[in-house]
Amino acid sequence: MDTGDAIGEAVIPILFDGPEECVFVAGALMEQGIYAPPVVHVGIPKDAPRVRCFLSAKHDRKDFERTVQAIVKAREAFRAIPQEGLRAS
Repeated sequence: MDTGDAIGEAVIPILFDGPEECVFVAGALMEQGIYAPPVVHVGIPKDAPRVRCFLSAKHDRKDFERTVQAIVKAREAFRAIPQEGLRAS
């Protein structure tokens, strides 16, 4: 996963190739009770859509592993969808 220039702060961005994938993954995470909102253009550069994962002292290793697995699974699900007509022109 591309975390861009995350530098050890409490917010870790996970970058995506396009806004559709970013929004899809964020929605899949929310359905599982994982709050990682999507951030797309105009909030950030057009070519850098991301979800933002917020960390706190209450999170433990299981939380991290669950989130990473959920992101991987959601990305795989998105990439399995036929892309014709899905992407905005």
